[in-house]
This record gives sequence, structure tokens and C-alpha cells, in this order.
Amino acid sequence: MHLFGLLGLMFSFFGTLICGYLSVLWFQGEPIGARPLLLLGVLLILVGVQSFSIGLLGEFMTFQYHRKHEQEHLPIREVVGDPR
Repeated sequence: MHLFGLLGLMFSFFGTLICGYLSVLWFQGEPIGARPLLLLGVLLILVGVQSFSIGLLGEFMTFQYHRKHEQEHLPIREVVGDPR
């Protein structure tokens, strides 16, 4: 999450800034459909969301891995209902 989450947030932020700039131009009456900057802004937002999601999934998988291994090493205090 630390690496991919930070990269994802940065990409999404810059993509949002670019799309915000183009939105201001569009409201002023300029055509923005043929600009490569539009594709860059949308691409940065999509890559940012995907990177953030990968970081979030990695963090969740790491948390589950550590939680599973901590439970395996817990001492048993007593056995209830032992059939012996």
C-alpha cells in the first residue's frame, strides 16, 4: 500500500488536475476533443485508481497472512470436551 497507494494517489491527482484544466477550457468554449492532454488525464486517473487498488489488495493480503501465522502459534490453555 505504501508504494502502490502513493503512486496511485499521485497519478490520480495529476490526472484530476489535467482534466480540471481541460474542463475550464471546455467551459470557456474551446474544443478539447482532439487534444492528447485529454487522453493523458484520463489515462492517469485510470492508472492511479488501478495502482491504488493493487496497493490496497496487497495490504489486505499481507494483513491476512500475518494474522493467520499469529493464530497458529498461540498456546492452548485447555481443551474443552476432550473425548479421552
